[in-house]
Amino acid sequence: MIDLSHIKELRRYRGNEKAVRINGDRNQVANVLDNFDSFSRDELTNAIMACYDGELFGHTMWTRKYSAWGGRPEQITVHGRFAEQYPQLSQLNLDTGFLSYLPEFIEYAKKENPRDKDPFIVREKFKEHLGATTLWRGIRLTKNELNSIEKEGIYSSFFRINGLHSLIEQFEANILSVYPWQLLDNQFYGSDSFSPFISVSANKDVAKKVGESHCSVCRKTGESKELYLFELKIPLIDVVAYTDHCLKVPDLLKLMVEHETETLTSNNKTIYHPLWKTNIEQFILYKINADEIVQVNKP
Repeated sequence: MIDLSHIKELRRYRGNEKAVRINGDRNQVANVLDNFDSFSRDELTNAIMACYDGELFGHTMWTRKYSAWGGRPEQITVHGRFAEQYPQLSQLNLDTGFLSYLPEFIEYAKKENPRDKDPFIVREKFKEHLGATTLWRGIRLTKNELNSIEKEGIYSSFFRINGLHSLIEQFEANILSVYPWQLLDNQFYGSDSFSPFISVSANKDVAKKVGESHCSVCRKTGESKELYLFELKIPLIDVVAYTDHCLKVPDLLKLMVEHETETLTSNNKTIYHPLWKTNIEQFILYKINADEIVQVNKP
């Protein structure tokens, strides 16, 4: 039996180490994490789903029902309906992207009646059903950094982590065992230097404005960084957004933007957008693959 005591010892944020149980090939997860330049985001997701216990993870991390209280009857959540109706697909609990579209999946399943017990096949079919979407990310980069991204893709800051512990130990402690909503809260508040999320936007001007705010000089070499705007084509199943059933809008953001409108000014152009709309900021887990970059421009 693999010793998982490192999870409780290393975890920096709220979570539950009891959510992590190994049922498959942990070495494959470690191999993908250590050599991520040779693997896609899908390959990491599949390795995670093939390794850990999705039923236990879903039961531990997601509320399946709210008990009756006062005059309110017992309520089964969308996670509860998924667990009851599709227990053979429990490994999909390990895919935050899939869970972002859980209500859509249940509607889709009513029509398609997925009898296939293989969660990998079901995920692939649902991925095709959802299709892909165009997103944008603005980044300041040196020439070398740009060349690297065009070859390997864009990594989340988690892959910059270093120290005495292996990537898989850090992954299990500070991603897998952390409450998923806590991970996204950390991203919003900027409290996690090694977030698994990459921020993107469906609004080109917003992505550009965010990129402009990045540091214009490389701290290591002093080399100047130029602004690049990446046009991306991402499968919708991999786009994580704020939703009422899964990863909710952080309280501070909700307070800031409720009934308000954000104004951004870029190149003397004023852009108005309601921040609470989900496509203003969305997230990709782990990595944007190089083949998902449609084009790169200097705005």
